[in-house]
Amino acid sequence: SRAARITSASIAFSCQAVLSLWAPIRAMSAVEATVLGGAERCDDFGDEEFGLTTLKREGRSEAQPQDNKAAVKLTYCTLFLVSACLGALCFLSGVTVGVTVFSLCVGEEAGGLSGGGSSSLDSDPPTSPDEPEGHQHPTPAAAPMPPVPQPAPAPQPANRTEPVQSPPPLPPAPQPAPAPQPAIRTEPVQSPPSSTTRSSTWPAVVGASGASAVVPFDASLVWDRSTRMGSDGEHQCQYRTASYSPSVQLCLRPYYDLVSEAVKHHGDWPECRDLSRIWNSGVMSPGSSKEDIFIDIGANIGVCTMHMAFRSDARTIVAFEPSEKNLWYLTGTFLANPSYASKVQLYPVGLGNQAVDLPIFAEPGNAGHSVIGKPVGKLGLGLPQKVGTVQVRLLDDIIRPPYPKVRLAKIDVEGFETNVLRGGRELFSSGAVRSVYFELSPFLRGQGSSKLELVNLFLEFGYEFHEHDGRPMSSSTLEGFACNEWCRPHCFANLFAIVARHSPGAAQPKLPACR
Repeated sequence: SRAARITSASIAFSCQAVLSLWAPIRAMSAVEATVLGGAERCDDFGDEEFGLTTLKREGRSEAQPQDNKAAVKLTYCTLFLVSACLGALCFLSGVTVGVTVFSLCVGEEAGGLSGGGSSSLDSDPPTSPDEPEGHQHPTPAAAPMPPVPQPAPAPQPANRTEPVQSPPPLPPAPQPAPAPQPAIRTEPVQSPPSSTTRSSTWPAVVGASGASAVVPFDASLVWDRSTRMGSDGEHQCQYRTASYSPSVQLCLRPYYDLVSEAVKHHGDWPECRDLSRIWNSGVMSPGSSKEDIFIDIGANIGVCTMHMAFRSDARTIVAFEPSEKNLWYLTGTFLANPSYASKVQLYPVGLGNQAVDLPIFAEPGNAGHSVIGKPVGKLGLGLPQKVGTVQVRLLDDIIRPPYPKVRLAKIDVEGFETNVLRGGRELFSSGAVRSVYFELSPFLRGQGSSKLELVNLFLEFGYEFHEHDGRPMSSSTLEGFACNEWCRPHCFANLFAIVARHSPGAAQPKLPACR
C-alpha cells in the first residue's frame, strides 16, 4: 500500500544516513595509520588502554612516541562517538517519520472504508451498523457506495437444549382449552379421575364403516393433542432435527439414554426405517389405501411414531405407551410438530391379557427397556428398577368391531408380546391387521413365555412369516429363530408376519416343539 511504501523509504533514508556518517571514521583510520607510520591501528577496544593492540606488519613491530598515540586515540574515539550518536539520531528520526506516516495513512484508509468514500482503498463493503453510538468516520470525498445486501440468516442449529416455547403456567382447570402453540410444562400431569367415570365425547378409533369403537376406560386418559403428558422431573427436551426432514424436530432426553443418544447422532432409529420401507413396499400394495392405520404398541419416546406420521400415508397413527417419562418426550415431539399431531391417537396405557394395574420397571441408561409386571433384565446387566405403576388394558377392549383397516402394527414391549397378542385375540385373528413387525427377545422367558410360543400364536391367528423384503420365510428358518438355532438364546430378532392371503384369519400349521 501507499503507507508501506512511504515507511520503507523512510527507513532506507535512515540507513543511508548512518552509512554516510561512517565515512569520517574510515578517514580517521587513515590518519591514524599515517601518524603511527602504518605500524599500529586502533581496531579493538577490549583492553584497559582503550583496547590498543600491537599489530605486526612486514614482520616487524615498532613503538611510537606515547604522546602521538594518545592524540590519535583521543581524536579517533571522539569522532567515533560523535558519528555514532548522529547516526542513531538519524536512524530514530527516520523510523519515527515512517511510523507516523504509516499510522496516518492507515487511519485514512480506515476512515475511507467506514465512510464509504470512493478512494483507491475503498473496495470493501460498508461495515456493520452495530457500531458504538457516537462513532464518527472521516467525511468521504465522493458519493457513498450503495449498501451491499446482507446475507440470509444462518439456519437454526439441529440440536437445541431449550424448549420450543416457554408458555405461561397452565390454569388449574382439569381440562384447559387447547393452546395455539405447543404447551410445555414442567409439573407432573394431574392424576386422572376414577375409571368409573366415562365419557362418550373423546376421539375414538374409527372403523371401516365410520362407526366409532368403544373404549371401556376413562376418556381423560386419551391425549388431547394440546398439553404435555407425563413427567421427567426437571428435565426438558433436547431437540434434534430428523434425518428425513429438516422441518421435523425430535424431543430427546438431555442426559444419556440408548435411544436418545443414537438419534442425536443419526437423526433416526434403524427400526423406524424398516417400518416405513415395509409400509410402502410392494408386498403391502394389494388392498392398501389412504384409509389404512398404523399401530405402534410400545412407542417409547415416539421416534418411530413420528417417523411413520411423516413418511407414511397412514390416516391415523394409534400409539400405546405407559411410561410417564417416555410420554413426556413423545408428546413433546408432536407438540413441536403440530401439523402431524392431528394424525396421532395416543393411549398412555400398557397392553396385556387382563385389565389390571401393574408395576413398571426401567433399565438405567436405557428407558426403552421398560418392563411391565416383572423386572426382567439382560443377562449380566442387573435388573431394571421400579419407576411406577401403570394401567394395563386389553387391546380387544380398546378397538372393537367394525375394525379399521390396519396395514401394519409394531409390537416392541420387552417380553410382554405374548400377553399383548392374547389380549388382542379377536382383532389379530380377524384379519383386520394385515401385518405385524415385532421383536423376538430373550425377555419372553422372563415373562413366562418363549419365542416358540409367540411364533405359534401368530401362526394360530392366520399369519405367515416373511423376510423384510417380502420374500416368504422358510419353515426351517422360522424354526431356527423360534428355537435359537439361528440366534443365541440371549439375542434379539425382528420378525415380520403377514396375514395369509389364501385364507385370511385361518390358523396356520404350528411349529413342533424345539429339540
